[in-house]
Amino acid sequence: MKKYKTIMFLLLLIIGLVNVNCSDNLNEETPENKLISFSIQANDKSYTAVIDTNDKKVSIGGIEYTSDIIGVKYKLSEGATISPDPKTRIEAWGKEEKFTITSSNGNSVIYTVLLTDHKGQASEVIVFEDNFDGNSLNTSNWNIVNSGSSAWNNTAINDPLVVEVSNGTLKLKGIKNPNFTGKLQDVESIDRSSVWTGAIDSSHKFDFTYGEVEIRARIQQVPRAWPAIWLHPTDNVYGSNPNSGEIDMVESLNYDSFFYSTIHTEYHWANNRQYSNDPERYTTKAVNLTNWNIYKVEWTENKIDFILNGLVYHTFNRGNNDTVSGYLRWPFDKDFHIILSQQIGGSWVDAEANSSNWVLKESNLPVVMEIDYVKVIQK
Repeated sequence: MKKYKTIMFLLLLIIGLVNVNCSDNLNEETPENKLISFSIQANDKSYTAVIDTNDKKVSIGGIEYTSDIIGVKYKLSEGATISPDPKTRIEAWGKEEKFTITSSNGNSVIYTVLLTDHKGQASEVIVFEDNFDGNSLNTSNWNIVNSGSSAWNNTAINDPLVVEVSNGTLKLKGIKNPNFTGKLQDVESIDRSSVWTGAIDSSHKFDFTYGEVEIRARIQQVPRAWPAIWLHPTDNVYGSNPNSGEIDMVESLNYDSFFYSTIHTEYHWANNRQYSNDPERYTTKAVNLTNWNIYKVEWTENKIDFILNGLVYHTFNRGNNDTVSGYLRWPFDKDFHIILSQQIGGSWVDAEANSSNWVLKESNLPVVMEIDYVKVIQK
């Protein structure tokens, strides 16, 4: 009996040693499964890892955004393999990535690659920002629009009465012309000399191709008021409007409980707007315009998203062909600039006012579009 117990003890001891050896194979570094070196290429730089062989940690500093990663290099012990291959993870790299290195004899060890300065997936840079601090317009960022021949600017004037910066916001106003002694004539084509309006643009001071344009604003509503937040081509590379494109983020008319967001191209206006719904060139979005809202456009190489208070409500896709039926459908690959305008009157807004019998009275003025900030982000 004593001999039998001794044999059983020896068998159990052998089995235990075998199990310990097998479990240790999973995370046991040997000369055959060693990670010798590891580096990541991000943008135009190479970042070399510090390898901790005790904790199996591979630490790399200096890389903040994983979208900047363009390559991976590593060296293993002869005959060893790594899974998954780090090169297949470039598009989906996270703050931590785990890799298993296995030797030719089956010994494996798990390494954790850690980006110690990680901030996120995509690098974002604020390329333009105006919070309208101080008591005057920053003319390094903006031009004040003077009266022109277009419907949106034929009442504009460079005067502090209609372009005001105070208490941390920009106020673009529509007022009765203080030099006009008559009464406002509410007719189909309002006397343009009776009102002054404020408008600014960033043309040739900040022009850009692609980016996220974010503007926080609140808009007063009166008859014949036509405030707008929009992007216009800086140079008409493809021809005059609408051939070179236009991106209207916000246009409000009169007392409407919604606003318009519109894309203008040669294609959409061709043949008496034959293709205006292919794809849909405009949409409307219900909102209380008198509240503070955040209006945003995300403009990329392939699409334009319209966003209100964080929610996408309309998308204009580039499609497979920039030119359709001989007309340019995607002119949005050149520099544009920002326009903020508080117009009064114009054929479009006047027609709606007339049909609704909305009358502009002196007591309606001033009307104000107030801007808290303008920000443009590029990735």
